[in-house]
Amino acid sequence: VLLVYFIGKRLYSRKVGLLGSVLVAFAVLHIQLSHFFTVDSLLAFFVTLTIYFCVGIMQKADTGSIVLAGVALGLSLATKISAAPLALAIVTAFALYCATRKKDTQTLLKQVVTGLPLAFLAMGITFVITEPYAFLDYSQFIKDNLEQSGMVRGTADWPFTRQYINTTSYLYHVQQSTVWGLGLFLGLAAWGGLVYSVAVAFVRRRSPEILLLPWIIPYFLIIGAFQVKYLRYLLPMTPVLCLMASAMLFSFQDWLKGKWRLLAG
Repeated sequence: VLLVYFIGKRLYSRKVGLLGSVLVAFAVLHIQLSHFFTVDSLLAFFVTLTIYFCVGIMQKADTGSIVLAGVALGLSLATKISAAPLALAIVTAFALYCATRKKDTQTLLKQVVTGLPLAFLAMGITFVITEPYAFLDYSQFIKDNLEQSGMVRGTADWPFTRQYINTTSYLYHVQQSTVWGLGLFLGLAAWGGLVYSVAVAFVRRRSPEILLLPWIIPYFLIIGAFQVKYLRYLLPMTPVLCLMASAMLFSFQDWLKGKWRLLAG
């Protein structure tokens, strides 16, 4: 909750961060899965932490933000390998830093050439320390991941996954999260915020949306295509979705105020 507030404050404004954190705090899915302490709750925290440090890279590209973003990414991958698309957020953060700085090309290139490998080095070291059996018993690690891959793709026939046969890709996640995971109002606002962010990123090329989308879009494209569609798979996305919903709602409020002034004037 606090991370969503700080991300929103740094990317948008204090009020956007505050509303985004409130939406996350009251999201049914987060409350439920935190109660049962599923692995996805831990993953959601580390993913959000990585994004927070990516904001630091985008704004300052300081060594602390770079290293800590790599550490947070390593912790995310050690928790669940499905966090791999999050690496795109770090790359995007460096690209945005370069695009918004009035420095000579050689200086910027030097920062990227040194900073990006540093982030991924920190990620690699963290992953080795926190998930050592990926290397100590790599054959079992690969076997376990392939087994889980077969389960979610439906190539392995397990009784408890048959409920998802013939469910519609992507739309099933949207429908279930809106009705059950977030509630109707927040669900519509969250997915509407995603559509709004995509539109803003393409039309206005605004940095906050450009930073957030390279994580959330690839991740959703991957998990949404799975035959097995556990609602908890959406948990690492929901902090960002709530933040996008908050930004959309305040933009709509500002639009209404502008229209009201025109009518009143």
